[in-house]
Amino acid sequence: MSTTEKLSILKRKRTTLRAGITKLSTKLNDPNSTQADIEFNTERLQIKLNELTVTDDEIRDFLNDQEYSEDIIECEKYSENAHLQLFNSKKKANTSAAILSCSKIASSPTSDRIHYASQPNVTVKLPTVNTNTFYGEIEEFHNFGERFENCIDKNESLSQIDKHVFLRGYLDAEAKRLVDGISITADTYTMTKEI
Repeated sequence: MSTTEKLSILKRKRTTLRAGITKLSTKLNDPNSTQADIEFNTERLQIKLNELTVTDDEIRDFLNDQEYSEDIIECEKYSENAHLQLFNSKKKANTSAAILSCSKIASSPTSDRIHYASQPNVTVKLPTVNTNTFYGEIEEFHNFGERFENCIDKNESLSQIDKHVFLRGYLDAEAKRLVDGISITADTYTMTKEI
């Protein structure tokens, strides 16, 4: 099989995966989704994103430098949006699960024993974080860095990827341009934070 044929097959696979991710995102945005639907579709979205990342890497093996640069930018935009959808879905699923478990405990008949809800990693919906967007001005960095660290970075219930998504969401102008080419992974979060 020629290189052109392999590249064509991989690009078709990527198109199919992206279509699947879009369909799952639409299902996850449906306000009538049940808790089970949200959890199931969130898991499927994670699997599709992992497959897409592998396929993107395989495609880049066949590209020249110019095509590689363009592909990275395109894939980053798509990947960032998909990871944000995944983050929001996980947050929604965890919030719904916490509310559901609390309502079950509250509605259960009383007995001689005390029942405690003990879920190890329950994520609750926190109030909106009031952190200003960082534009790259050195005078603003200390204030931004301190707020971001206290609200997001030290939050142990957030994964490295979630923290990375939050960080990118609070950057704009020159600060955003500096990190645009870096992929959103757990490994690159620390590096992005240091830039």
